[in-house]
Amino acid sequence: AAEPLWRALEAVVPDVRQRAEMTTIGTPLTHARFNNRHMGTYGPAGATVEGDLKGFGDGGTPVKGLWQVGDSQFPGIGLPAAAASGILVANALVSVAEHRALLDDMRAKGTLCAGKDWWERPNAAPRAPG
Repeated sequence: AAEPLWRALEAVVPDVRQRAEMTTIGTPLTHARFNNRHMGTYGPAGATVEGDLKGFGDGGTPVKGLWQVGDSQFPGIGLPAAAASGILVANALVSVAEHRALLDDMRAKGTLCAGKDWWERPNAAPRAPG
């Protein structure tokens, strides 16, 4: 099952198999074990257990102030969808108008930085190591 993936990698890194110190095949069992996912599932289907949809999709939890984001929340699987789940929770906590006001305030203070040189700006947060 992994052979097509190895061949694709070898097209870029010819000796990738020799460089690999450990390899495993991703299966529902490995996904369940290493990602702690119910029966190896992922995405919204993995969030439901025997049809329980309570709180599913809105990021809410029974714990006040604790929200969930990621592939098990609406809109689901994939990086853009998982990121969108964070945006949905953020919008549930603070209105878009409040977001814009906060961004405008940061821009005015010089703390809203974007791009690869953000760490060189005088009012920027400290640069992360690495």
